[in-house]
Amino acid sequence: MMKKKAQLFSSDLAIAMIVFTFALALAILVWDGVTGDINSAEELRDMEALAVGVIENLVRSPGVPADWNPYDVMTPGLAVSDRVLDEEKISDFTDLMSGDRYGENKYKLGIGHRDFYLRITDINGTAVMVDGQQARAGLAMDPEAAASLTTARTATLGGETVVLTFTIWT
Repeated sequence: MMKKKAQLFSSDLAIAMIVFTFALALAILVWDGVTGDINSAEELRDMEALAVGVIENLVRSPGVPADWNPYDVMTPGLAVSDRVLDEEKISDFTDLMSGDRYGENKYKLGIGHRDFYLRITDINGTAVMVDGQQARAGLAMDPEAAASLTTARTATLGGETVVLTFTIWT
């Protein structure tokens, strides 16, 4: 009986290396895409939790301290009672979170490195005016933001229903 010996041709080795390299590259690309999707989903989930928490606190709580002003506020709230807003608190909040003061005060909302924009309108979408200014605070959203999330809540202000729209982005 004759023994058969295997031979390895260099072309066989080259084809095997090409197939292996292609499979490895494909696996790396798929892995990278999946981890990117997971990270994006986690960021959106975190932003949603933050946005809901912030807007709920604004419409349900008077803040800390309850009679806060722009100089002693620890956690701002806009409500006198649950979903009943106070014009003075809205005015103070817009002062606190607009212009040069925005960067030094946004952390009081607990949003970390993210940015936000809050707008208060009537149910028809018309801007609510408080002290002769539109009731809005924060920064207009960066069109190149990596991720953003908007949530809205209703409340009353001066006996009228208003809509608070809160956008957070990173």
